Amino acid sequence: MSLVRVAMPLVRPFRTSFGVQEARDVLLVHVVADVGEGWGECAAHAEPFYNDEFTESATLMLETGVERAANVALASLPGFTFPADISASERYWRRDITEPFVLDGSTIAVPAGPGLGVTVDRGALADLGATVRTSTIDGRTSGGTRPFQETR
Repeated sequence: MSLVRVAMPLVRPFRTSFGVQEARDVLLVHVVADVGEGWGECAAHAEPFYNDEFTESATLMLETGVERAANVALASLPGFTFPADISASERYWRRDITEPFVLDGSTIAVPAGPGLGVTVDRGALADLGATVRTSTIDGRTSGGTRPFQETR
């Protein structure tokens, strides 16, 4: 299991009474097993905000394409009436870490690939300066933190 941390530049600054954000600190979880691999995302804030969850605590609300794929899959289920934000990638990111989600009128296509249907762009992670911390399945850190490098 690896934790990949990346600062994703926003399309435009996000301004609140707490300050201005130019990028979003995103934490991805990459799990590789004999039967395949999978990616997940922690969408916590960089610092404690209105709750106790924040990026650094997740390593011990805007989503990337990984989380957006999960939201689109949920929203496509029969009877699911209150989906999370499933806007186009370009609404938030200059460059997403998956193939972009594009609005077609007022809809977004459900990805058709395996798992969540999207592929993590390893080149984008490397270009954005992501860092990786690898852990064993029981949570022990092995190898410390290193820059993300495209390996495929």
